[in-house]
Amino acid sequence: MMSRTAVLWHDGEKYTFRKFSESVRDSRQLSWKLECTDARGAHVEVRVSGRERFVHRLLYVKTDCSGRFEVANDSLALARVDGW
Repeated sequence: MMSRTAVLWHDGEKYTFRKFSESVRDSRQLSWKLECTDARGAHVEVRVSGRERFVHRLLYVKTDCSGRFEVANDSLALARVDGW
Protein backbone atom coordinates (compact mmCIF):
# COMPACT_ATOMS: atom_id res chain seq x y z
CA MET A 1 0.00 0.00 0.00
CA MET A 2 1.29 3.45 -0.90
CA SER A 3 -0.15 6.78 0.17
CA ARG A 4 0.96 10.18 -1.08
CA THR A 5 0.05 13.56 0.30
CA ALA A 6 1.55 16.96 -0.45
CA VAL A 7 0.70 20.11 1.49
CA LEU A 8 1.24 23.60 0.09
CA TRP A 9 0.66 26.87 1.93
CA HIS A 10 -0.15 29.78 -0.40
CA ASP A 11 -1.31 33.24 0.67
CA GLY A 12 -2.05 31.90 4.17
CA GLU A 13 -4.24 29.07 2.86
CA LYS A 14 -3.48 25.37 3.17
CA TYR A 15 -3.88 23.11 0.12
CA THR A 16 -3.71 19.33 0.58
CA PHE A 17 -3.05 17.33 -2.58
CA ARG A 18 -3.71 13.60 -2.77
CA LYS A 19 -4.17 13.12 -6.52
CA PHE A 20 -0.90 12.99 -8.46
CA SER A 21 -0.11 12.43 -12.13
CA GLU A 22 3.55 12.05 -13.13
CA SER A 23 4.49 12.86 -16.73
CA VAL A 24 8.28 12.83 -16.25
CA ARG A 25 10.39 10.87 -13.78
CA ASP A 26 14.06 10.46 -14.66
CA SER A 27 16.20 9.42 -11.71
CA ARG A 28 19.44 9.57 -13.72
CA GLN A 29 19.10 13.30 -14.35
CA LEU A 30 16.89 13.93 -11.31
CA SER A 31 14.12 15.39 -13.42
CA TRP A 32 10.54 15.17 -12.22
CA LYS A 33 7.27 16.71 -13.39
CA LEU A 34 3.90 16.06 -11.81
CA GLU A 35 0.45 17.55 -11.63
CA CYS A 36 -1.60 17.64 -8.44
CA THR A 37 -5.26 18.41 -7.77
CA ASP A 38 -6.90 18.95 -4.40
CA ALA A 39 -10.49 18.18 -3.35
CA ARG A 40 -11.58 21.79 -4.12
CA GLY A 41 -10.21 21.65 -7.66
CA ALA A 42 -7.00 23.64 -7.11
CA HIS A 43 -4.44 22.43 -9.63
CA VAL A 44 -0.65 22.79 -9.59
CA GLU A 45 2.17 21.59 -11.80
CA VAL A 46 5.51 20.90 -10.11
CA ARG A 47 8.85 20.62 -11.91
CA VAL A 48 12.10 19.59 -10.25
CA SER A 49 15.40 19.65 -12.14
CA GLY A 50 18.65 18.45 -10.65
CA ARG A 51 22.06 19.41 -11.95
CA GLU A 52 23.18 16.10 -13.46
CA ARG A 53 26.84 16.18 -12.44
CA PHE A 54 25.97 17.29 -8.88
CA VAL A 55 23.43 14.54 -8.17
CA HIS A 56 24.70 12.15 -5.55
CA ARG A 57 23.26 8.72 -4.86
CA LEU A 58 22.96 6.84 -1.59
CA LEU A 59 21.90 3.26 -0.91
CA TYR A 60 19.46 2.71 1.94
CA VAL A 61 18.37 -0.57 3.54
CA LYS A 62 14.62 -1.24 3.54
CA THR A 63 13.07 -1.11 7.00
CA ASP A 64 12.21 -4.81 6.84
CA CYS A 65 15.81 -5.62 5.77
CA SER A 66 14.54 -7.30 2.58
CA GLY A 67 16.90 -5.37 0.32
CA ARG A 68 18.21 -1.94 -0.59
CA PHE A 69 17.05 1.00 -2.65
CA GLU A 70 18.85 4.02 -4.12
CA VAL A 71 18.02 7.63 -3.34
CA ALA A 72 19.22 10.46 -5.59
CA ASN A 73 19.75 13.96 -4.18
CA ASP A 74 20.88 17.39 -5.34
CA SER A 75 20.66 19.90 -2.52
CA LEU A 76 20.63 22.79 -5.01
CA ALA A 77 18.10 21.36 -7.48
CA LEU A 78 15.71 23.81 -9.10
CA ALA A 79 11.97 23.61 -8.39
CA ARG A 80 9.05 25.43 -9.94
CA VAL A 81 5.36 25.36 -8.98
CA ASP A 82 2.73 26.74 -11.37
CA GLY A 83 -1.00 26.64 -11.10
CA TRP A 84 -4.30 27.71 -9.66
